Amino acid sequence: MGCKSSTLAYGVTGVGKTYLLAAWIERVIRDNPNKKVRLYTAEPQGLATLDYLVDRGVLDIWNVNGWPHFQQVLQFASEGYWPKDTNVAGSVLIAPSADTWSKVAGIAHESATAYAYNVIEELTELGANNQITGSEAAPARFKSGDLKLANANQTMYGISQRRTIKAINISHTLPVHILWTAREMKFRDSETNDFAYGPELAGRAATKRVPPLFGNTIHLARVTSKTVSGQQPAQPKRTMFFDEHYLPDDPTTPFLSQVRLPVRVTAAERQLVTKPLDITDDPDAIIKWFDDVAALRAAAIKR
Repeated sequence: MGCKSSTLAYGVTGVGKTYLLAAWIERVIRDNPNKKVRLYTAEPQGLATLDYLVDRGVLDIWNVNGWPHFQQVLQFASEGYWPKDTNVAGSVLIAPSADTWSKVAGIAHESATAYAYNVIEELTELGANNQITGSEAAPARFKSGDLKLANANQTMYGISQRRTIKAINISHTLPVHILWTAREMKFRDSETNDFAYGPELAGRAATKRVPPLFGNTIHLARVTSKTVSGQQPAQPKRTMFFDEHYLPDDPTTPFLSQVRLPVRVTAAERQLVTKPLDITDDPDAIIKWFDDVAALRAAAIKR
């Protein structure tokens, strides 16, 4: 059993990741009118933009930051566990059942970046208290009053990246539509030594490994059109990118994006869903893009 679709949306803060998430939820609920979407978040700052979906009763939200033992929480979250009471920090987590999937049509995680750094935070707390064995000690340990603190080492970053990627992979086994978000990061490819931009985990080593995990990897950016001398600067446009591309601020460094389509999709058809899309004040454009991709995949399977 696998997920019905998988999407990663990444970009810097303020480019529209939660905006895209809202449109994605609307589409999932449109196609599953008697079900809900569950949002797991470690970045609750922008959730007010989703209040209308909560008020409609189609979106449930769990802020995972209030639960102890984050690596265990991350594992359970990726498997579809949900708190008995999302408003009570530390509330017991309930495993999903067949009844869960009769009521839930989509699961979103915001964000992979925050999850990875939460893992780092837990590891440094364990290191500060000498609770990690078989690894080099944290590079710096100190106290602030009675609070024990430590810096992160390379092993901790490696653990964080692996745990987050494992969570992504596990989430793909659930019988629902899946969406993850992430912030963006510039990294150097260890194989080619070239720079590129991609989704940020904790550190740069795993960035290149993340986009291939998803059916759709979407980069979001604010793009300003060139203006003629003397004219007022154009307002930046929220733009979705679906293929490797470059932006004016760094014209020699590519941004990773991709859409996985069946081999029988023609080049002309592929171009229709991989050209940049202006989504400024137009959530319906996002919904239509997902519809177009789904239609192409369905048609190609029948050829």
